[in-house]
Amino acid sequence: MRALILLLDAERAGHPATPGWLGSALGVNSASTTALVDRMQSRDLVSRTRDTVDRRRVLLEVTSTARTLGESFFGDAIGRAVVSMKSLSPSDSRVVDRFLTDVNTAISAE
Repeated sequence: MRALILLLDAERAGHPATPGWLGSALGVNSASTTALVDRMQSRDLVSRTRDTVDRRRVLLEVTSTARTLGESFFGDAIGRAVVSMKSLSPSDSRVVDRFLTDVNTAISAE
């Protein structure tokens, strides 16, 4: 589930997702990442494509099946969070962003 969330977040942010990036974000080795991506691909959650700029690089793209699954889990919560975030002033938004970034950094350090 965490891999799917990471890939959906990367797509939403316009961040190119590679197997190396995914493995690093999950804290697993390349063999485990390959097995995970194989399982996700067999379930039609992700596809592998070659980067058009660097043909040596493989990109992971979420499928419409993955997007639908993500929306079924998180759609309402994300929608409410977006409405809440839009009500913040720019100053408050920066404070929240800084806080969440700091928390994420602290959690990722383990």
